[in-house]
Amino acid sequence: MNKWKADSNIQKKIEFLIGQAHPELVDIIEDIVVVFKDKSSKVGGKISLGKVLKAPGILSVLGDREYQFIFEIGFDVWNTITDEHQDALLDHFLCHIGVEEDDKNGDRKYFLQSPDVCYFSNNLSRYENWQQEVDTLVNPQNNQNQQATTKTGKKTKPQPAELVDLFENKDDL
Repeated sequence: MNKWKADSNIQKKIEFLIGQAHPELVDIIEDIVVVFKDKSSKVGGKISLGKVLKAPGILSVLGDREYQFIFEIGFDVWNTITDEHQDALLDHFLCHIGVEEDDKNGDRKYFLQSPDVCYFSNNLSRYENWQQEVDTLVNPQNNQNQQATTKTGKKTKPQPAELVDLFENKDDL
């Protein structure tokens, strides 16, 4: 299977997206590379749109620069999706890159992070966005400024007692 580095137009898309929605990544804007392969992989019988990889350190020895992240995309899929979908895919990959700043010296550490939303569409159709409600209950410190939306669309603030009730009522599970 052939693999090749994407042209400068793709890098320009990444730079634009970082400027629009990911300013925390501006320091590594040139350390992100897109690599195409001939054909997309399949995962669970479905075509994968691509993947984000933390670049191995050996690339700095073998290559022309020290890349930090690699976006690997099947060229067959890339050529069939619209420009808007291409931007959405690249933005999705950029969302996988997290950053933490060291409070003592101000150094930034970049890492791969999991999406904050992961669901099966049939589960979502039955229970709506229940995971956000549970996350609000179990991680109130991360959601202080957010409000959970119930199935009725009513906004509620998370209450610590609700977490206890959630696990005490095993008949409801």
